[in-house]
Amino acid sequence: MLEPRKVFFEIKNNHVKKLEYFDSLGSIYIMAIVSTANDGMFFGSFDKGIYILDNNQYFQLNTENGLSSDRINCLYQTKDGLVLVGTQKGLNVIKDKKSN
Repeated sequence: MLEPRKVFFEIKNNHVKKLEYFDSLGSIYIMAIVSTANDGMFFGSFDKGIYILDNNQYFQLNTENGLSSDRINCLYQTKDGLVLVGTQKGLNVIKDKKSN
């Protein structure tokens, strides 16, 4: 697990939640952010795919492990827990591991 270096906050349903940011990710230009129903966060980047923050650990999805493009234009979570990812090369659908 990475050591937290910086902190930012999310306001959701009139509650403030502390989120950690990890310096080891380097410089990332974020194009889109979505908070999932299961308290995870998806960060879509300009050229590095998607970073998923879940339980203070992050995972990266990119063209090496299934995305059609590393350039993320938009993110949207559906009512049934799917995350729709608009990329430079088309639509990708990600099922949150905790969704039904």
